[in-house]
Amino acid sequence: MTEVAALRAVEVAYGGRPALGPFDLALQPGEIVALVGPSGCGKSTAMRLLAGLEQPAKGEVARTPDRGETAVVFQAPTLMPWSSALSNVALPLALTGVDGQRARAMQALERVGLGHAARLKPAQLSGGMAMRVSLARALVVTPRLLLLDEPFAALDEITRRRLADDVLALWAETRPAIVFVTHNVEEAVYMASRVVVMTPGPGRFAGEIRIDAPLPRPAQFRLSGAFREAVENVSADLERAMRARVA
Repeated sequence: MTEVAALRAVEVAYGGRPALGPFDLALQPGEIVALVGPSGCGKSTAMRLLAGLEQPAKGEVARTPDRGETAVVFQAPTLMPWSSALSNVALPLALTGVDGQRARAMQALERVGLGHAARLKPAQLSGGMAMRVSLARALVVTPRLLLLDEPFAALDEITRRRLADDVLALWAETRPAIVFVTHNVEEAVYMASRVVVMTPGPGRFAGEIRIDAPLPRPAQFRLSGAFREAVENVSADLERAMRARVA
């Protein structure tokens, strides 16, 4: 199967201090991969490499030709405060001169349940609504690779869970490859088909847990034995990585 994107032995340093790597990650079409690890391990740096926002000091960032767009959703919605939700979603289309921008943007808003909020500006949106607008903006280009950098970190638990289900439902429509950065082990297990554990910075591969359950998740999945076992396995890998670094 052809990879959508890959990091091969990448290394990144800031101010002469190693921040990531050597680190490897390969993404297959349609899979959802969660990156978990302690603060400062380089999860967001790996995300920026995949997005093309940064280049490694060593190693290679590979992309499969003709795989379509890459879209990124950051922890803060990064919406234009002077523009409506509709105009914010249409921005990627306007930048590339795509026809039917407003119609496509409206369709994307409706997909995330915000067709009624098209005229509202970011200051008029709740945190969850603003994140849905940001998701709609990412999805309007029908990306092959969707990068989510702790998008739910500032939200309450109920909103986080609802948005996790929203993302999985949206994924089921077009099946982009997704990389999801989070500090929340339960969130990682719920959303991903594969959870990659990273060591303390400079982040390296510490382990991988595959989640053998259907996506989107069935009702009550969080109460299942498979979910609890996967959470414990990821947590154990994290603990081992932390102990190894201290030793």
